[in-house]
Amino acid sequence: MRIVGVSCLMFLGAAAFAAAVGTVRQLAAGGNAARLVATLAVNICLLVLLLIEATLIASRSWAVAKAPDIRSRMTALIGTWLIFVVVFLLIRVDLPI
Repeated sequence: MRIVGVSCLMFLGAAAFAAAVGTVRQLAAGGNAARLVATLAVNICLLVLLLIEATLIASRSWAVAKAPDIRSRMTALIGTWLIFVVVFLLIRVDLPI
């Protein structure tokens, strides 16, 4: 399962790298400098984030099943998916979509 996660992140990292290279080429050709520098910074930050995530997935130790009851398993499951629930619960009406 780790190989699938890491390969997906590496694919996205390759796409971010290709976007960064394209932005550098546009910058060298003399495009809008401020916009392209900001786009390049975003692409580099995305590439670094994806590399860190792939490294953490690949290097984490294997899980040890020490939880004997259902309560600890439910806590882990809720803790994993709680951030996604919070995003949908805290929708503000005054923000533009």
